[in-house]
Amino acid sequence: MQLQERTYGAIVVVDIHGAVKRESGGTTELVVALRRLVRSAQFRTILLNVEELNDVDSLMLGAITQAHTTAIRSGVTLKLLHVTDRLRELLALTKLDRFIAIAESEAKELGG
Repeated sequence: MQLQERTYGAIVVVDIHGAVKRESGGTTELVVALRRLVRSAQFRTILLNVEELNDVDSLMLGAITQAHTTAIRSGVTLKLLHVTDRLRELLALTKLDRFIAIAESEAKELGG
């Protein structure tokens, strides 16, 4: 897994590239990266681009939830971007869709 950050003023887009492997600590890497962004106090919004996130399991849902909780406590908004149908189903099944926002589009979030 690789994380790429794109900054637009007070908004940062975090693109996840490649598979997030449980064995290689990918979910931990994601949580640490998002926590670093939240604590930097540089951003008011984090858009997590999950378009390439194909294999979502409970560990990944936990990582997203943990990142969301950390963001909320710090006054930062975390939104999921380019959510797949499978992830949307999982969020609804676990009722996390009530708490974790899903961005309509990157352009709209960036003010375009």
